[in-house]
Amino acid sequence: MAFDRNLPAHRDLEQTAKLFIKTHHESLQKINPVRLHVLCESLVQAGVSHIACDLLRKQIPKEDIWPSPLVQCYLLALENSHQLATLNTVLSEIDETFWDENIYRIAARKFELERKFDLAIEQMSLAIDLRPDSLALWHYSIYLHIRKVGKDNINSISAKMAEMPESIFEKSSDIGYQLLAQLIYINEFKRAEKHLLKWFVQNPEQEAKSFLNIAFSVSIHGIKDLPYSKELPEIGIFRGVRYSFEGQKCTQLLVGSTLNKNLYLLEHESELAKKLLTLNPQEESVFGLSDITLNEVEPPFLTAHKIALEVCLRDRSEKNIIYGFTISNDTNQAITTIENKMRRLSAADDDFLADHSFPLYFKGKQRDEFNSIKSALQLLTHEISFKPELPEFGYDTPETVIVDPYSISYLALTGLSQALFNKCKVVITHETRELVQIWLDHINNDDYFSIGLLPEGGIQKITAEDIRHQTSFIQDALKTFLSEAISLTPNTVDYPEMPLKFVEFLDLGCSSSMLLSIANDIPWLCIDPFFAGFHQHSQGISVNSKLLFAQLSQETSFEIRKRGIYSHVYTGLPFPITYSDTYQLALSSEDSDTILLSELLKKSPNVFQSTPEAVEVLHKIAVISLYHGFRDGQFKEGLRADGSPKNNGFVERVFFRCCYSVMQCKDGSSAEFKLALFLAHVRHSFYDLPKLTDIAYHLVARFILGHFLSLDEINRLLPSLCEQLEKEGGLLLKESLMGKQDNSDE
Repeated sequence: MAFDRNLPAHRDLEQTAKLFIKTHHESLQKINPVRLHVLCESLVQAGVSHIACDLLRKQIPKEDIWPSPLVQCYLLALENSHQLATLNTVLSEIDETFWDENIYRIAARKFELERKFDLAIEQMSLAIDLRPDSLALWHYSIYLHIRKVGKDNINSISAKMAEMPESIFEKSSDIGYQLLAQLIYINEFKRAEKHLLKWFVQNPEQEAKSFLNIAFSVSIHGIKDLPYSKELPEIGIFRGVRYSFEGQKCTQLLVGSTLNKNLYLLEHESELAKKLLTLNPQEESVFGLSDITLNEVEPPFLTAHKIALEVCLRDRSEKNIIYGFTISNDTNQAITTIENKMRRLSAADDDFLADHSFPLYFKGKQRDEFNSIKSALQLLTHEISFKPELPEFGYDTPETVIVDPYSISYLALTGLSQALFNKCKVVITHETRELVQIWLDHINNDDYFSIGLLPEGGIQKITAEDIRHQTSFIQDALKTFLSEAISLTPNTVDYPEMPLKFVEFLDLGCSSSMLLSIANDIPWLCIDPFFAGFHQHSQGISVNSKLLFAQLSQETSFEIRKRGIYSHVYTGLPFPITYSDTYQLALSSEDSDTILLSELLKKSPNVFQSTPEAVEVLHKIAVISLYHGFRDGQFKEGLRADGSPKNNGFVERVFFRCCYSVMQCKDGSSAEFKLALFLAHVRHSFYDLPKLTDIAYHLVARFILGHFLSLDEINRLLPSLCEQLEKEGGLLLKESLMGKQDNSDE
């Protein structure tokens, strides 16, 4: 009985089962064990193992347990629902002399989750002793061995895989393909080749996608110069041929007479095959009354790859992710075609990135769950990607935090990594550690090459040297996490039901972080408000990341903190920015900082709640910018509007942004009053600097004309506002102009 977890029927089943348990909880022990076994097997298959556990719990004795079918079903349900503490107890009460391969496998899984790989491998060896022909058991055993020794320990993996009997590859299967791919990764292509071809020729159309996946995987792993067999007569597969028959292109494998024939197979002893093998490449000939031309004779694996690609390209279903197109021999036309295809693909991707309805972490898994750091960086830096606000709830003062691929990427991008290590004990799961290393290995691969689209049109190529330079500060931060963060193993606990339902929506780094937080009672630094909130309501502890990042920002130098400000301005990444940050940008003599300040003011025009608040902050920014622009000689030959060759206009842009932001306050005041109050404060600050006052007046006049405001009304309001400022002492900023900064926060 199979269930789709997304169907309403699945939800109805779960709700009905829960209601049944609640209604009859006192009499569950009276259910017929045979019927209960059938019911619980169906519940386990339906993905609601936690309900099967509730139904079976009272049926299982506390000690001296015999592994009946009902007990075996209970063990499987406990494994699937991560009830590890209970599973450990039940296993300890079963005499090991009665264990079968299924119990050994379940015990191995428990040890794996506890990261006791030696014990897990030992259990799998005992399971395989009972069922040496089980592909599933060998697959899990090899997986555990790789987790223990690492994927790069080729000699150790090769020795382990040498123990596998060839009989387990009798029929094709998904896990069979995975094992054969692993053989190729450890340089044992010859052993994998015969099984891959044997499966392929049995049903080329059915096996095409799996065969192509192997080829793509080999390419991604950078494996080159494979030792293709010229032919494999022991399994009835000989050469591969590509030829034209009466102008029609044909690609076929030459096979023995015992194999089932189809469009892609040609009998090795047939007259046509014999004729083709006598020809040289590109040689024309006649076969009967038909014209034939041999294009190429090649190893059967290469021909199978071409046939598989041909089959997949003919598949027009929505589920087919393999797409092909023809490009011109003309270089310029080819580039144009590729660019157009990339833009269509990018447009479809942009819709997904901009969608507010999907949580950030869910989007990341959809993009690339096996390279989570890559996904996180793309989502956090793409200007179109929707970035939710940081969680404002959770633990305020954590002494220890668990970081995941997204919080790590955020900290690396904003420059706050070292401040976190200075403040807290940082924990990283083993799975996240591996994902960080995967990204670093990918970026630092000498063969790295990618292409992207330029906003103004055209294709941009990114070489290994380019990407290493662009990501140098991110790499430094990630390496700090690898060297300074500690990794912990989850405690053996019974996990609550709800978090396990969401594991499938998270990549391995995020899901392992969430589960470690629950098992070890450590706050999780999650930057996705949806999953942080869900975790908080599922017996977990989330960190108030907005508050924590604000604290870290204050403990980080301004030069480093500018990375976060830059990311906020140009990509929309949430980042705590203070008024002090804006003043420091205004004080800077760097043009890039002045531009950044201008864009920051443009991005947040409605940040102020009242005109007095806006004027108090914005007039300081304007005064500091004008003063330093004047001091640096930008206005010696006049304003940019007057044709000054030295004035680049950046300071003017900041001043105009201040004027615009002042007018955005929704407190009922007129635009003319707001601007007049702003100008009065600027004038008061420049009371003994008449040249700067004249510049400010000139800029405001230009702003008034450009925004269709009443110059007469502002001139009417200005004297009384200036007089009032004089009486009240005003806001003297002479010290601020010379470098003293206001530390008030936003």
